[in-house]
Amino acid sequence: MKHKNEQKNIFFKSIYSFSNKFLILILILSILVFLFALFQIFTKINVTKNFYLICLVLSICNFIFIFLALNRFNSDLKFSISLVFLIILFFIYSCEIYFQFFKKNLIEETAKKYGIEYDVRSKKEVLNDLSKKKNNVYPNINPNTFIGSNGLKINNEGKKIFPLGTVSDSITILSNEGGFYPIIKTDEHGFHNPKNLYVEDKIDLVLIGDSFVEGYSVNSEDNISSLLRNANYKTINLGKASNGPLIELAILKEYALPLKPKTVLWFYFAENDMGDLTHELNSDFLKQYLKDKNFSQKLISKQRDIDLSLINFIKSQKINSELSNFQKLKKKIFKIIKLDSLRIILNLKPKYVQLSNLSEILDLSNKIVQSWGGKFYFVYLPARGHTHFLREELIETVKNLKIPIIDLKKEIFDINPDPKSLYPLRIYSHYNEKGYKLVSDTILRRLQKDNILPR
Repeated sequence: MKHKNEQKNIFFKSIYSFSNKFLILILILSILVFLFALFQIFTKINVTKNFYLICLVLSICNFIFIFLALNRFNSDLKFSISLVFLIILFFIYSCEIYFQFFKKNLIEETAKKYGIEYDVRSKKEVLNDLSKKKNNVYPNINPNTFIGSNGLKINNEGKKIFPLGTVSDSITILSNEGGFYPIIKTDEHGFHNPKNLYVEDKIDLVLIGDSFVEGYSVNSEDNISSLLRNANYKTINLGKASNGPLIELAILKEYALPLKPKTVLWFYFAENDMGDLTHELNSDFLKQYLKDKNFSQKLISKQRDIDLSLINFIKSQKINSELSNFQKLKKKIFKIIKLDSLRIILNLKPKYVQLSNLSEILDLSNKIVQSWGGKFYFVYLPARGHTHFLREELIETVKNLKIPIIDLKKEIFDINPDPKSLYPLRIYSHYNEKGYKLVSDTILRRLQKDNILPR
């Protein structure tokens, strides 16, 4: 009996010792979170402070509570508190791991629910299958891929080029959001257009923006630029997925400026363009487009170099696929540690504020277009079911620059009784055929109202 009591005492001592150590660990983590939040508040100039203020308050409250628990509470209560913390942490990280690794494809599940056939292949599998039937099949490369490396080498001397389109005259695919992968052909400069449109002083409209402009989720004939062409406007689509305002300024200089179109439609996506701009401002190469008004890579005349550099990059990615898979796993683990998915779901991520930089980019872009007698429009694409962060300040900034605005939030989404009907499978992603048709019709009405007619 005595021996059993001794074992019991040893067991409880070890448990109490563990609970003490665990609470001390929580205390240290609270201090680290406090210091991190404080650092971000005083050093991050272009980031909203609300998120970090919440972190600051929670870390202080947590520190006080744990400090009192360690010094005032008895062993049984400390054990109960540590057990509650463990259960909460286990639940939170179990949810995060589920979202990162095990959550089924929502699009696939919804497609089955509606009886729509869903292509279960990965992008890589689709491209491999296409390459067996067609020539010149390549992945769709986005410009933001090269922000970290400041471009690609084009010769042995180390000279670099920063591509703004994908491989020219190629076949590629867009994302599967409605059950199928849209298969597209790129033009002679790697953008989503028919060929032979690039003729100086012959273009009515140039569209600049991200994946919405590129035409994600629909076939080529249903995107904005195709619908505007159907209305007899000679239209060039210079949109690329994940573009932010600085890359869009670069595209304007490299591809719109030599063509001198009558009108440039600059699409701003409220959900991520501020964050994209923050990322782009990390590139010294891209910042040259903003700092030097005359800077240009003359990309429109260097397509052979662009294609060679992109094809070599794609080949190197294939060679390093095992390494990239390992890097993807590391990235996913890092996301789990940061509770990335849960923070997105709960809208608990800091938001980037780049209004001064954006204002400078828009002002410069407007002046460039005005220099050849063209008209510049700011087209506001609303966020998908989220808070419209800094909307009023942004609209006021654009108005102060005397740039005309086509506000699709006000003209389409605010007055639509069922906004989800404008998205594939009623899931917030990119627009479906109906959504893109409403966007193009709204733009056409504004252009005709302003007497901007096809040549």
